Order: sequence, then structure tokens, then C-alpha cells
Amino acid sequence: MRRGGSWDRREVLLLMRIVVNGDERDFPCGEKFTISDLIATLGVAKITAACALNSEVVKKEKWSETPLKEGDQVELLSFVGGGNINL
Repeated sequence: MRRGGSWDRREVLLLMRIVVNGDERDFPCGEKFTISDLIATLGVAKITAACALNSEVVKKEKWSETPLKEGDQVELLSFVGGGNINL
């Protein structure tokens, strides 16, 4: 919202667009928004088993130190158990 021709800084929220599992989504820009932050924001920490960032696998122990930026493509994967396979 504008006041007197300038932006009120308290009302401006900077966002970055990241593609997550093929869907474009907006997330707050932070000093360091990491893969761990993304997973926590999405509420999928318990089910996420693997992550690829821009087609490169990122080891789980590196998630908290791997920052995301505008335009990144992230694939979050989980393993799903199944029954017997009938051949």
C-alpha cells in the first residue's frame, strides 16, 4: 500500500518463485531460505525422503545449509510402501 507516494515498508513482503514438484509456488525471501525451510513450510518433513535441486540430488545432511533462490526447481520425493506385485 502506498502512502504519500512511497511504499510503507511494513506492508511489503518480498517473494521468490520456486517450482516444487512441477508447481510454481511463492515463498518469502529470506536471508537464507533453505531446502529444510521449504520442507518445514510445506509441512512434509516426516514424509520427505529425498530432494533434487535443479536436477541434482542433495544429500539430506546438506538440506539445512543449501539455500534456494528465485527460479529453482525442487523435487521432493517420498517412499510409499505397497503390497505384493503379481507377476
